[in-house]
Amino acid sequence: MSSFTRRDFVKGAAALTASGAVGCTAKFACEGKASSPNYWCTWATQGKMLESYKTSGGIKFAGDQGIVGIRENLNEHVLFRKDLGWARALYPESRGDLNLLLDDGWDVGFGLNPWRDCAKFGSMILREERFPSFKGSPEQRLKTLVNKVKDLGWRGLGLWVAPQMTGESWVKLLPFAEVKEDLRRKIGWCAEAGVSYLKVDWGARDGDIAYRKLMSSFAKELAPDMVVEHCRTLGIPINGVSKVTKNGAERIVIGNGRWEGDGAFDKRVRYHAEQILQFSDSFRIYDMVEPLFVIQAVERAQVLMRMAEKVGGYSHINVEDVPYLAASLAMAMGVMRANIWPKRESDVVCRCERAGEVARAVAWQRLAPPCRSSRSFPTRRSDATLTDEWTFRASDTWYSAVHGLTIPQTAPAVTVRGEVPFPEVADAGEGVPLVTAMRHPNGALAIAALARVSKSKGYFTPAASVRFPVDAADCPVGVFGRFKTLVLLSRRDPSEVLVRDLAGGRVHDIRKACKVEKAGELFEVTLPGELLEKIGREAIGDLSAPGALVHI
Repeated sequence: MSSFTRRDFVKGAAALTASGAVGCTAKFACEGKASSPNYWCTWATQGKMLESYKTSGGIKFAGDQGIVGIRENLNEHVLFRKDLGWARALYPESRGDLNLLLDDGWDVGFGLNPWRDCAKFGSMILREERFPSFKGSPEQRLKTLVNKVKDLGWRGLGLWVAPQMTGESWVKLLPFAEVKEDLRRKIGWCAEAGVSYLKVDWGARDGDIAYRKLMSSFAKELAPDMVVEHCRTLGIPINGVSKVTKNGAERIVIGNGRWEGDGAFDKRVRYHAEQILQFSDSFRIYDMVEPLFVIQAVERAQVLMRMAEKVGGYSHINVEDVPYLAASLAMAMGVMRANIWPKRESDVVCRCERAGEVARAVAWQRLAPPCRSSRSFPTRRSDATLTDEWTFRASDTWYSAVHGLTIPQTAPAVTVRGEVPFPEVADAGEGVPLVTAMRHPNGALAIAALARVSKSKGYFTPAASVRFPVDAADCPVGVFGRFKTLVLLSRRDPSEVLVRDLAGGRVHDIRKACKVEKAGELFEVTLPGELLEKIGREAIGDLSAPGALVHI
């Protein structure tokens, strides 16, 4: 691998925070200008901001803060109002790399219940009462919306899509020839309008693989640059948990907290996922619950990526709103957090105060972009696992079935992608984090210490002593999360160890603060965790875990 110089680092570090920058240097650049597989999604903000807009005139029905109510809070007012319009206010430093994705509600009327009114979904026509300023044919209205979003600096426009034709429901499907014609027409609208992303979710044909495959096929034909994301709805948004009915009563059955070896996952999801992963541009790991979402995401991501590699799939795995997992394993993200959410004292995670993690992950992925599944870029996980558990209060999650229950979730202690050895993790007195790491196909390295959850500490990242036994000299290294110490290897005694917050700020040479020791033919370079944390939070000082760009 060719040398990565100090000049490259300084130039590239500055370029990383310029929205739309492509990479640190040509040899680490993302190829071309293909559509980004990353987006910011409106769904969580539709729910979090619902109370704020009850008296603003921006919504017609207040809803009940549940799934039905959330759908009410999506219209041009909340997106484009001058003060806190979401498209105007959020992620100015990162939106050039993110699609703005309108989630469930944009193409239906107000006051619908998805279980009762399934047949009213699937039109893919911008709803007039929600977007009265957008006139013309369906494709013209979408085109105007695409242009408005891009004019505000976003990468492009994404849309939530129900896999069905309007008029279909859970108990009634229309003739497939008619459905096929309708689908081609709708994908044609998106192609003509320049829509960048489709998020295909639940609907009457949720489990219809032929329909989903046809959707991806039409997109490839009519809009080759448009990303089509599929998923498979889970029923229960918690790993290794099932629901049984006995004597007319439902109860939750708590398993081992994993997808690996879980009978309910195998029965409901595995077969469909294996099929979809062979044609989908992206596959989303689906709904999770706070505060256990990080460990849930690690488990799901490694299961799906290894599954895709096994069946020869080429999907991105979208890990939703876990930015440092996406950054450290070259996966896609569907960001949901927003710094305009009202703060709640009962909020364990406070994602509204962790926007810095998004800025840092997006910046890193300009240099080491998300990679599709590939047998040549394998995913491996340790045999050792970690388990978090939480007793859910009513204020913790929308999934009321687990209120009052203590639920465990388990995932591999270490997960890696690419030809790298497993990092070695030692408890330094606070416990150990979930660790993820990779060697990107372009040579860049990344390592992350991800958050844990406990009943005594809540949501936290234990600072452990971690050794990443791979030569890190002369290549960019993304370091995410808290460490007690981080040991990187170098084939020579380094003259400099350069560090910078991925979100911005100046470059620091911390060589004198590092311990360097000869270890066989290599040198061990021990970076102090406190200094990495200080520099890695320099540009954005919210509650976010640090994220730093390192060059030895």
